[in-house]
Amino acid sequence: LNDRIVDLVTEGVDISFRLGQLGEGAFIARQLGQVGRVLVAAPGYLGQHGPIAEPSELVKHPFIRVQGMFGTDQLPLRHVATVVESVPIRTAIRTSHWRPMYEMILAGA
Repeated sequence: LNDRIVDLVTEGVDISFRLGQLGEGAFIARQLGQVGRVLVAAPGYLGQHGPIAEPSELVKHPFIRVQGMFGTDQLPLRHVATVVESVPIRTAIRTSHWRPMYEMILAGA
């Protein structure tokens, strides 16, 4: 098991669970469900930098994110079931696994 994004054919993978949009390839895909994502900041970070009131303010703050999630520096935000807004973000750190991201956020990075 790993968290790397691999070419399934080249790596000889028989089954893969993936999050996000499907890429190109000769494979059979079935949606198993949906995973909710939540935008978070450590209380210490917000205490030092102040609260974020509007989505447009996000670009002023460095993001820590898992590599491969969101292919661009635009973050889709869902306000209600049918309204999605895309806002620019500034990625400061990319990780290949969620755990170091989690630890950095808790530490206020």
